Amino acid sequence: MIDLLILATVPPLLYPIEAAGLILLAWAAPVPQGWARGVLVVMAALLLATMWSVFVTQDEWDAVNGYRIHGIVANVLVGLGWVTLGATLLRQAACERR
Repeated sequence: MIDLLILATVPPLLYPIEAAGLILLAWAAPVPQGWARGVLVVMAALLLATMWSVFVTQDEWDAVNGYRIHGIVANVLVGLGWVTLGATLLRQAACERR
């Protein structure tokens, strides 16, 4: 039971909650428009894709030439999504100031 509690409070089981939050942010928030909404949806899809690591064995999912696919998808690609979102919002703000 303790193991289940620990797993429930750390990724990847929190990814669906984070993905749902990103989708709600893209859908309901007035600030993200255009590309920003698309970036949020792609980030949510990437986080949901990492949930496959829960259902597929680690040998099949997580090892490709020593790199961890889960870490690349959940951390690197979603991190690049945050960078892209920030750049998009800065560009939108610069366009609005003109």
